[in-house]
Amino acid sequence: GHASFSFSRFKKLSFKESRIDMYLDLRVENCEVIDLSDTIIRDIIDLQPIKDKVKIGLLYIHGMRNLGRFIIDWKRNNVKEMIKEQPETSFIEKAEQFNILKENFHLNGQYEEEDKSYIQFKRFEQRNDIAEAKEMGVAGVLRRLFYIFRWIVFDKMGLYATSPLRVLFSMIVVYVLFSLAYAILPILNLGVIVNSVGATDGLNYLQTSFYHSAITFLTIGYGDFYPTGFSRALSVVEGWTGLFLMSYFTVAFVRKILR
Repeated sequence: GHASFSFSRFKKLSFKESRIDMYLDLRVENCEVIDLSDTIIRDIIDLQPIKDKVKIGLLYIHGMRNLGRFIIDWKRNNVKEMIKEQPETSFIEKAEQFNILKENFHLNGQYEEEDKSYIQFKRFEQRNDIAEAKEMGVAGVLRRLFYIFRWIVFDKMGLYATSPLRVLFSMIVVYVLFSLAYAILPILNLGVIVNSVGATDGLNYLQTSFYHSAITFLTIGYGDFYPTGFSRALSVVEGWTGLFLMSYFTVAFVRKILR
């Protein structure tokens, strides 16, 4: 079967709790709200514009059981805003909707859109966790500190392993910060980096700091320089950080290449 609402205008179009066993063309000209929540999809729903614009304000798909295909374009349909701006749904319901879209984009071979949906899914999941932690008292404070760490490492440094370039840039930033820390520690009398083999290549201390930071971050460890004082603890932290970020980069890179 086939049902078409193309070039139509609606304030609200609802299929809530319906079972859809036919091709459904929802390429409307203008619609403030389309509600597909709690539906069972066994065929194709088409919202992707071809020539004419499809203007949809909000799209509700929480509770959907998608056994078919959902044809939609992340950019031209403005998917992020259609879900994000929903006033009635909770953080976890928004996360669920982005997760449904992620799985659908994967089946359609739209891998860039899959990544974008996955990022939004994880971000709204994180927001829900933070909202729950605020109601947990002292235990919630500790959980929020963990969520801040997760937000920095998983989201900002790598977009949840969807952006190898973001991870690579983060690696460079972290490496430079550690290098500058090694250079500053002697000024504070907290430790220096010592030449252990009598090298005569004439590196100044800033160059030595960047060199030691590089071989520590990359876990090479030649042993021609060794840290003293607080620099030792800093070297341990940098070695672990470098190993983690190199693994993070490998996962993100391989994920992009093998799909």
